[in-house]
Amino acid sequence: GYQDTLLSSKGRQYFKNCYIQGEADFICGAGQSYFENCVMNATQGDSMPSGFVTAQRRDNPNDPSGYVFRGGSVVGNGEVNLGRPWAPYARVIFWETYFSSVVTPQGWVAWDSKKGQE
Repeated sequence: GYQDTLLSSKGRQYFKNCYIQGEADFICGAGQSYFENCVMNATQGDSMPSGFVTAQRRDNPNDPSGYVFRGGSVVGNGEVNLGRPWAPYARVIFWETYFSSVVTPQGWVAWDSKKGQE
C-alpha cells in the first residue's frame, strides 16, 4: 500500500502479529485500535521526502478513539514520522515498540501549520 492502507474508521479493532506497509498515513481514521506485536513497514517513494505511519482522527477531548501499538516494530527504508494529527485531539501511543533508524528524530509533525497544534 501507499496511502491509507488500513482505515480504522469506527468502533474497536484488535490487530495481532500483522504486517502493515505503506508510505503516507498508512494507518488512519477515528477508530479505537490496539496493535499487538505488529510490524509497520514504511516504504520510501518519490512522492514525499518522508512518510507517516499514522494519521489518527480525534475531533474532541471526550472522544474515546486512539491507537495503541504494543510491542512490534517500525522498520522500512528512507525516513518515516510516527504520525501527524488528522484532527486537533489525535491520540497515538507506542508502547514497548522497536523503532529502527528510519524513524525521524522529531517523530511527529503537524498536518499543516495550525491543525493539531492548538
